[in-house]
Amino acid sequence: IWLGTSDGLTGYDGREFENYNSELSLIGNEIWALEIDSTQTIWIATGGGVSKFDGAGFDHFPLPKPNISNPTPMLSENRVSDILIDKKGHFWFVRDGLGITKFNGQKFTFLTAENGLTDNNVAEIFEDSQGNIWIGTYYGGVSKFDGQTFTNFKKEGIIDGAEVYNFCEDKLGNIWFSAENHGVYCFDGKTFTNFTMKNGLATNTVQSIYCDTKGQIWFSTWEGISLYDGIEITNVSEKELWTK
Repeated sequence: IWLGTSDGLTGYDGREFENYNSELSLIGNEIWALEIDSTQTIWIATGGGVSKFDGAGFDHFPLPKPNISNPTPMLSENRVSDILIDKKGHFWFVRDGLGITKFNGQKFTFLTAENGLTDNNVAEIFEDSQGNIWIGTYYGGVSKFDGQTFTNFKKEGIIDGAEVYNFCEDKLGNIWFSAENHGVYCFDGKTFTNFTMKNGLATNTVQSIYCDTKGQIWFSTWEGISLYDGIEITNVSEKELWTK
C-alpha cells in the first residue's frame, strides 16, 4: 500500500512502513497524487513536479510549460496536483494554474484556456467507462472532453457551482461529482440530477464520493457521512448499522 504524505512517500508491506523523501531525490516531499502504470512504476505528483519511483529510487519527469500569459497558480507553477493514466496508457497531468498537460508516450500536448479549457486552475480529472475525460475546475465548473471537443456544463447554464471535483462512476454508468456549496450532481448520460440538503444530504459541501459493492453512493461531508441507496439520501447510520 502506497501513501502520499506531506513528508514524502510511504510504503506499507503488511508488516512495516518505509518512508521515501527528497533525500532519495524525490522532487518534492508534499505529495498530491499517485498513479501506478502497467510496468508497476509509481508516478508521484508533488509540489515540485513529477517523480517516477521504481521501488529503489526516484527519477524526475520534467514537464514542459505551456505558453500562458499571466498564469495564476494557487501555490506554485511547479505543483502537479493530479495524475490520470487513461485506458490508452496516456498520461494527464494537472498543473497549478497551467491547465492540463497530456503525454502520449512521445509528445506533450496542452489543454488550457487558450484552446477550450474554461479555467487553467483544474481541481480534478477523471476518465469514465466511455473514455470521456471529466474535468473539474476551481472557477470554471465542470467540462467533459471527448478527445476533440470540450462541453462545459456551467457555461451552458446546466449546472450551478464553479468549484467541482470528487468524480465517481457508479455501477449503472452514472457520473457523480460535487459542486462546492451546491451539493452533488448525477449525470445519467442525458440529464443532470442535483442532490442537496433538501434531498437529505448532510450539507451541500461534499469532500468525497464513493460507490460500494451494493451500488450505494457514499458522501463524506463537513457534517458527517450521507448515503444514497438509489431511492433516498439518509444519514449513513440509518442504512448501515455497523457504522454506529
